[in-house]
Parts: sequence; structure tokens; C-alpha cells
Amino acid sequence: PLRGLAEVTGTVLRTGGTASVPGDELDARLEQMGGYIESSISTSEGTVSASFLAADAEEGLALLADLLRNPAFPEEKLDLAKVEKRTQISSRNDEPLQIAFREFRKLMYGADSPYGWHPEYETIEAIGRDDLVRFHRTYFHPDRMILTVAGDFETEAMLAEIEHVFGSWPPIGQPLPPDPLVAESGPQGVYYAEKEGVTQSTVLFGLLGTLASDPDYAELKLLNQVLGEGFSGRLMNEIRTKRGLAYATGSGPGVGWHHRGVWMAYVLAQSESTLVATDLLRHEIERITREPVTDEELERAKDVELNQLVFDLSSKGAVLNRKAFYEFHGYPSDFLERYQARVASITAEDLLAAAQRHIHPDDLATLVVGLEEDFSGDIASLGKVTEIDITIPDPPSKFEAPPMTDANLAAGREILAAAAVAHGGPVLARARSVRTQGSGKVSMMGQEMALTYESVRIFPMRSWSQMTIGGMFKITTVLDGESGWRQTPQGIADLAGPELADARADEMRSTFHILRNWQEMKWQALESRDFDGVTCDVVYAPEAGVEEWRLYFDADTHLLRGMEYRGRGRTGPVHAVERFGDYRDVDGARLAHQTRVTHDGEQIVELQLESAQLDVEADEGIFQRPGP
Repeated sequence: PLRGLAEVTGTVLRTGGTASVPGDELDARLEQMGGYIESSISTSEGTVSASFLAADAEEGLALLADLLRNPAFPEEKLDLAKVEKRTQISSRNDEPLQIAFREFRKLMYGADSPYGWHPEYETIEAIGRDDLVRFHRTYFHPDRMILTVAGDFETEAMLAEIEHVFGSWPPIGQPLPPDPLVAESGPQGVYYAEKEGVTQSTVLFGLLGTLASDPDYAELKLLNQVLGEGFSGRLMNEIRTKRGLAYATGSGPGVGWHHRGVWMAYVLAQSESTLVATDLLRHEIERITREPVTDEELERAKDVELNQLVFDLSSKGAVLNRKAFYEFHGYPSDFLERYQARVASITAEDLLAAAQRHIHPDDLATLVVGLEEDFSGDIASLGKVTEIDITIPDPPSKFEAPPMTDANLAAGREILAAAAVAHGGPVLARARSVRTQGSGKVSMMGQEMALTYESVRIFPMRSWSQMTIGGMFKITTVLDGESGWRQTPQGIADLAGPELADARADEMRSTFHILRNWQEMKWQALESRDFDGVTCDVVYAPEAGVEEWRLYFDADTHLLRGMEYRGRGRTGPVHAVERFGDYRDVDGARLAHQTRVTHDGEQIVELQLESAQLDVEADEGIFQRPGP
């Protein structure tokens, strides 16, 4: 199965429009009408919703029916949806709490279950338009949908219009595929996911939960109110308010509508407080299974739960949609009324009995996300630890290099030797440092902004750079061999993990590094080819620490015309191409004064070198990391 296909289909269903009304035209028509149509597909259900003025109901319903029955799924909108998914994948490890939720679901359901898996770059890239068409043809049928309509209309007239736009849509008359199985219980033990570059850790206790059809559904909802829902729960009061040990803490009821949910309780704490916060979290879980809640806690939980229902169901449309939701998942039509009555009648003894039936402290799995070296104690004190790898796999390579041979390695060295001479390699080899300054423009989030930059490199691998975007936003990066830091308007942080690797790769790819260190590197000659209209000698650097790194040297002048490699952009791994031109003499060296960078064919940066100086005396202060 193509992980992510359902979600991508739900997105492109709406953005792509229909065979007769393309997506952009649909946007314009809906804007003129003051209405909207939205679509999404999640793990076990999809929703297409629409709203129109009563006067436009007939046109709006026709557009909705056309979208459901005849989506166009154009390639360009699919590409945009895939870019969005790649962006989500690239940032999925940014927040420790989200890592914990994701990895815990994977533990409970299994990495191969649709309820536990998540898409990767590879699975998103594999999705084609035919897959969306096939998904729609398989699952979008009127006998698998529930339509709700609420608003200002005459019932008979609306029913007639619904029959008009949907009546000819034939049912499929076949059952859905069987649902994936969920185990009776999840794994136990302690699991640890290392997250570099953070000063906080997340601890999560949990186990497989139950369905909303469970007789204890109402009790579990109230237990969750008492334990960890909102700012008045025990976890918030005991761990954060009284002791100041948590940035965030809470719990979930562990009930699902389509398949069993996951019961969990969590705390996000300072790294050095991890084990103390863990003990308090476990204590509160155990306490709610040992002793009845207080009368005050019970009444507060009831009030919050029932009042929230009043808020959620404040309109006839909301009530209607909730009823349809119950029917879609096979729950009785009076489920809501039964639930409200049960909440009102629950006693403290009922809650304790339900907690003992569903929350078993000895069976809990424990997941810790953070940096163990910063903990105040040994994580092994919690039990035998199993490490979880949260590394985001890169997409599969589309570049295939021929085998290395003595002949193509020798040819590669010859190409670099000629390039070193053409660029003034001996001058660069003797240089101790270089300072550069320039200006240009950068494309960010679809907008083009002016920039200025300045950099100082102290050879072999020490650098300071500062970029100012739009005249306001400064980004300073310092790299000193195996470590570094970066300062942005959001603050200062040490470089670690992928960010440190990217900064080191940037230095490796610099012309200065290449021409100073080429004799210590392997260069494999590939076949000559055209690069931007110029015949170039091509070399591949298979062991340089830069993925898929190929360099293009003008076959006549031996100057570097460009390079391509797998880089990292805003949406994750990208095919990056750098182009160099406007070569000028700088103290006996030939340096490119113009650089253009594209990611997956889209121009990201254009730079113009305005000054360069070799053997500058750098101010040591620029390399000193500012305080927090």
C-alpha cells in the first residue's frame, strides 16, 4: 500500500476541481458565492463539507456533486500536495511531544498497521495520478456515504435537488475490505528515542485502549477529566502547578470510534527533571486506580463534560452531523442521549472500578524522547530499555554511478588538477583565510526577498557567516570543525544532527575547500555532458560526505560551471543545483562572482559576490557563541 495515498487524495480532490470546473476556477466561483467546499481523508473516514448562502444552494449542491463524482486530479495539484507532504515529513521530528505520540501509536498498533504507520518520502514520491483515480473509483460510492443537509430550505425542494444531482450515481453494492486487526494488547517495557538539540524530554505511559462502544466509555471520559484533561486535572496540579516540573502534561481517554484507541498519560519536562517527573506521572496513574476520586473532582468532571457537549452541539447542524457520525460508525441513534444520562449517574465507585478494569500500571509501556546524557539519573532504572530510531529516511536515490575503476579515478584527478590550475589553486592553497561579501535575493514561501551576506573562512574548517534578509532578519552561523551554533531572530542554538551535517556539507562544497583539498579526495570521472549549453567534464565525489555530489567543469577553461547534489530544503531532501559564472581575478585566484541555486528546479537563491579578500585577519570575537 502507498502510505499517504488517502490523505493526498483528500487534498487533491478539492484543490484539483472537476473535469468541467478546474480547481482555480472552482476557487473563484466559491469566492463569488461566499461559500466553501473542503475535503479531507483520515485513517478510517473521509469528509467533504460545503456551505453556501440559501440563494446559491442549487448551484452549490451541483458543484459538490460534481466534485464527489468527477474529480479531475490534475498532475500539478498532485505535485503541490506532495510538496506539502514532504514538508510535513521533514518537520515531523521538530517537536518531542509529537514524536512521542507518533512513536507510541506505532508501538501499540505495529509499524505495519495503517493505524500506526506514517508516510515517508519514498511512499509519497511513489504516488501517481492513476493511484488517486483508482482510490476514488474504489471508495467513493453513494452507498458508502452519509449526506447531511442543514439550513434555510424547503425540505421537499431540497430532497428533489439531491435526487437530481445524485440520483444517477450508481451504488457499488460491494462490502468494504475487512478492517485491519488490532492486537488484544500492546507491548510493554521501556522505549527510548534520542532527540538531539533539545533541553526538554517527553515521557509517555500508555497501553491499548478500547472502543466507544465499551460500556465504560462514559467512565473513561470522566476519568480523563480528573487525571489529565485541561488545567484542572491532577497531572497539571501535581506536576506543573505545585512542583513546576512540567512544561506540559496531560492524558487521553484511550477510546476510538472505528478501532481501539490508545490510552496514554504524558509529561514534557526539563531534561534534568526527567526521572523525577516520570515518578510523579506514574504515581498519579497508580493513584487513580487505587482510590476513589473526590466528590468535588467528580462533579467538576461531569460539569465540564456535559457543558462541553452543549458548546459542541449548539446548532441543529452540529447535532445532525454528530448523529450522522454515530450512524457512520455503527452506533445507535440515541448514543448521545444514553451517554449524557450515563455521565449524570456515574459515582466515584464506578470510576474506580472502570479505572481498575482498563488502566493496569504493571502493563504500561513507557516511552521517553529526549537526550539521555542530560537526564539527572539512569533511564535504565525504569526497566530494560529498547532504543527507537526516529531518523527520517531519505528518498531513494535516482542517481546511479558506474563502478569505480583505476582509470576513471585517475581521469577524475586529472580533471581536478586542471581545475586547480585554472582557478589559481596554488594561491588558494597558500591562503590562510578568506572574507567575502555580497548581495542577492532569496525565495521564501513563494516570496522573493533581498539579502546581503558576509562570510569569513579560516582554513581548513572554521567559518562565520551572516545573512540579512529583507534588511531585518539576521541569520548568523558559526562552524568550528565538529561543532557550531546558529543565531536567528528566534534565538540561538547549537548545531546538532542534520543541521550540523548540513553546515559541514556547505563547507565541503565551497570552491575554496574543493581546490585546497582536492588531492586528498577521490574524484571519479563520469561521461562528459552538456551543462547549461556548455560541454563539461564531470566528476563524482563518492566519499566526500555529500550525497550524489557531481561537479561540472568547463571542458575548455576548466572553470567550475556548476554542481548538483542531494541537499536539504524547506520540504526535506531536494535535488540541488548550483550554477557559477562571472569569474574574476581575486589576488591571483579566479573566483565566481555569480551563484544561482535551485531546489527541484525552483530557484531559491541568487548571489552576487561584491568583494573578496584572501589572508584577512579575522576578529576572534565573531566566533564566540553569545550567551542564552
